[in-house]
Amino acid sequence: DAAAELDPVAVRRLGPRRIAKAVLLRVGRLGPDARALAQALAVLGEADGPSQAGALAGLEPAAAAALADSLTALGVLSPGRPVRFAHPVVRTAIYEDTPASERARMQRRAAQLLAADPEQAAVHLLAAEPQGDAQTVAMLRVAARAAQARGAPDSAVRYLRRALAEPPD
Repeated sequence: DAAAELDPVAVRRLGPRRIAKAVLLRVGRLGPDARALAQALAVLGEADGPSQAGALAGLEPAAAAALADSLTALGVLSPGRPVRFAHPVVRTAIYEDTPASERARMQRRAAQLLAADPEQAAVHLLAAEPQGDAQTVAMLRVAARAAQARGAPDSAVRYLRRALAEPPD
């Protein structure tokens, strides 16, 4: 099966499109919750555990853990922690298969879930469309201060520019 071997040689030999198609079929066979978990993980990039991605997908922790195990058994996810895809082409396939409006919604929700780390939250807000949300502006300003404090003025400027695009009514 095309997705069974996701080493770099196999990816080059089979091509990303065939791998993506095989992965999407495998995930689809597990049902809509597995698809939602995979989409959440594609937005996050990786997660400390399945419950973090499950929270973004709207799943109970036990259900997220069981689905993560199933996705690992299918070769979609790598075994162990953090939870991540077996290969970047797999993440890209899931991410690109997610409708843009859903990705934007999930990016905002990911930022809320990761609010304890302002800069990590800001990365997700950079990928979300502006909606005139005062909380988003506040989060981006906090992230800009954190970036400036760690000596990353370019990141601080990106966060502040995004905040300017978000101004609330």
